Amino acid sequence: MEKLRLEMDFLDGANKKYRIRVDEPREDLDKTEIQEAMENIIQYNIFKSKEEDLVGIDSARFVRTTVEEFEL
Repeated sequence: MEKLRLEMDFLDGANKKYRIRVDEPREDLDKTEIQEAMENIIQYNIFKSKEEDLVGIDSARFVRTTVEEFEL
């Protein structure tokens, strides 16, 4: 079984990375939609790191993993 995850990396006020993971995102998301979502997260202060607000976008990626389960 293949699983898809969207990882979005932000920078907080202390210039540290903060990652948000979204399991099973739409596969047809494009760069513009992801960037707009990340900008909205920052603009509306939806998430923050342990100590600081998120202030910038660092990167984003899709991660695909293959899961092989065993019957025991």
